[in-house]
Amino acid sequence: MTNSPQPGDGRPYADLELKNRYLAGFLAWLVPGLGHLYQGRTGKGLLYAICILGTFVFGFYVGDGKVAYATPLTVDVGGIKGRVTQLVDRWQFICQSGIGAVAIPGLVERDRMLKNEPPLMGGWFRPPRTAGPGVEISSVDAVGNQVLHPGELAKWTYDLGYYFDLGTVYTVIAGMLNVIVIYDACCGPMVVHHEPKKSKKPGGKKAEGEDPGGAAN
Repeated sequence: MTNSPQPGDGRPYADLELKNRYLAGFLAWLVPGLGHLYQGRTGKGLLYAICILGTFVFGFYVGDGKVAYATPLTVDVGGIKGRVTQLVDRWQFICQSGIGAVAIPGLVERDRMLKNEPPLMGGWFRPPRTAGPGVEISSVDAVGNQVLHPGELAKWTYDLGYYFDLGTVYTVIAGMLNVIVIYDACCGPMVVHHEPKKSKKPGGKKAEGEDPGGAAN
């Protein structure tokens, strides 16, 4: 059976002080390892911060800061169908949102773009624009020719090549790994607890060849 240890049950980590577990979970979501530092679990906090943030920053760098953004899609259909359409359009951001420091600026930049307001972070976390009247999006190929694109997403994938996908994969992995960190901050280490097998009472096993009444055959 796998569950979290509870104080006084005699299992490993049972007396671990989690402080305010909900605050710890929120801090762990906001920045990997921050919840553990709040709990005084410095070693784990630093380990999670270095590994998960390092994974995300590497992917973000490889993707030129363009791989973490919320969907720019707006739908006319309301209800569940509209929400599902938006989620599917940029499902990678759902995974990346396991880190609050990614989710919050991503949503803020999406809102600002839809309101035609300038970005706050120099283009980081901002959804890609589409080409339109007065908006020309282009690249220059290897021989100096101009290549027109239907939108910034096409330009990013053209300019970065497979680095765009590679950066996306690393940032998605970082966000999903942080879900485990959040659980650990809220509930403590997950341990496998094996119930001890109950030994049979002496004489409880019947000798071979005996009937239920104890008479020999």
